[in-house]
Amino acid sequence: MVILALGSNLGDRLRNLSAALRMLHSASGQLRVKKVSSIYETEPYLLENSPSDWNKSYLNCVLTAETTLDAEHLLFFVKDVERRLGRKEAPKWAPRVIDIDIIAAGENETIVQKEQLHVPHKRMLERDFVLVPLSEICPDWRYPLSGPSFNRTAKELTTELRLKKKIDCFSEIAGIINITPDSFSGDGLASDPLKVVDQMIRMIEDGATVLDIGAESTRPQARAVDPEEEWGRLSSVLQEFQKLSLAMNRPLISVDTRNAETAKRAIEFGADWINDVTGFEDERMRAVVRESNVDLVVMHSLGIPPSKENVLNPNEDPTEQLIKWAEKRLKELEEDAINRERIIIDPGIGFGKTAEQAWQIMSNIERLHDLGVRILLGHSRKSYLQLVTSKPASERDPETAAISAYCAAKGVDYFRVHNVGDNIRALKAVYKL
Repeated sequence: MVILALGSNLGDRLRNLSAALRMLHSASGQLRVKKVSSIYETEPYLLENSPSDWNKSYLNCVLTAETTLDAEHLLFFVKDVERRLGRKEAPKWAPRVIDIDIIAAGENETIVQKEQLHVPHKRMLERDFVLVPLSEICPDWRYPLSGPSFNRTAKELTTELRLKKKIDCFSEIAGIINITPDSFSGDGLASDPLKVVDQMIRMIEDGATVLDIGAESTRPQARAVDPEEEWGRLSSVLQEFQKLSLAMNRPLISVDTRNAETAKRAIEFGADWINDVTGFEDERMRAVVRESNVDLVVMHSLGIPPSKENVLNPNEDPTEQLIKWAEKRLKELEEDAINRERIIIDPGIGFGKTAEQAWQIMSNIERLHDLGVRILLGHSRKSYLQLVTSKPASERDPETAAISAYCAAKGVDYFRVHNVGDNIRALKAVYKL
């Protein structure tokens, strides 16, 4: 077992930590993350004459992992991850996109004392942002070096320490906003932009960090909506929300569309994500996003609207089929000058899959991490749940939250759901375990 400490106080700190976790875990089997602590916010260590713009608070966490690397090769590995995430050479104590430290290696047995590497980390006993999260996930870990702290557990070392816990888990919730009259789950709000904005505000208060707004239903037999009608629905809501968002902690705005014209307008309006249920098959859509900085939610489907007759091959592993599709699509997007770091893969539960295939994919969702991109799961209230409940779609939130909790433990980055509050509570509970 190895213990690593991660910190970030520059740019999108949470995203930096999440990206580091993904890179550490998906490196050709060299390292596999086992446990991750909650995320804590801490003040930076600064010298008296440090520039004022260095005074940026950190987000910190600690993880345990299994690795085939010895301590020295592990150091090279984590430094390469830092470099790939954009860390540059900078003065000591300067803000950092990412900082990854090796805290301990082996079952309290590995001790390294070299100029560039000390294991256990030589300053770990001075750092509450290491000791507190370490005691959370490894309370019985014992300090192996001689001295007053020898053989004391992580829990004992943190008796008097207190830190502000910022976030209970890495997985984030994207609240679904359907501006449609024919949503399958019965939550469409096409007629009143103010009611939609009220729903958006409630989702933010419940903990959503992303709002995914769609103005065209993709349920079976749904009517296609032309780009003008789609944008008419979207723009009225976005304009009303924009009036309020300046006074609140604005979430990321994702626009769910398969139309290039709508995507272009949404990007010009300030959307952060474009979520395309066709997986960016359309060259025009790729051209629109290529010239922007938005992230792409690339969903797998075999046709819109979905059909029960058009599904993955029942004689082959559905997860393997999904991975092969994703690898091909990622290569195509990269060849189109769209950076992999911008891409989020959605396995497309409910689109081109039988109910049994959907369950198989979710039970093996961790296999998607080998793609090296973020993962979003859109599983909320869908028909595959009929295998475990007879409740109508609008009453399937408990089952949805249970699956969110299960898949959060497997490292899914985002959950696209209707009931934000229930899913946040489920994630907190499973993460505590």
